[in-house]
Amino acid sequence: MRFWRRKRPKFDTMPTPGIHFLFEHDGEGERHLKTKLSEIFDRHGAVTSAYLVGAEYEGSADYNVVLCLDADESVSLVKQVQEAFASLFSGGNHLDILFVNADQETSVKKVCEPFYKAG
Repeated sequence: MRFWRRKRPKFDTMPTPGIHFLFEHDGEGERHLKTKLSEIFDRHGAVTSAYLVGAEYEGSADYNVVLCLDADESVSLVKQVQEAFASLFSGGNHLDILFVNADQETSVKKVCEPFYKAG
């Protein structure tokens, strides 16, 4: 598993550190993002579920916003997600993307419900 983190103007992958899921990340802007992402996921067809969560990485005191996806890794999907995110939030913000395994998804479900489930 790897994280996808956008670095202007491209994105990089990074190894998955230890991660602790804290809470559902929600607000007006996040709800707009979730709507846009749900449309992308419907078109893409490979996403089973998606969560927007605040999480801490091992060794860090800060939390990050992480989009957790139950899906196969896809550069095309990452690009579409990043474009949607960039259209709503300023350049000072970033979104980490984690393609979760079964154990990680179980941990995420303890703190929030998916905002997207394939129908």
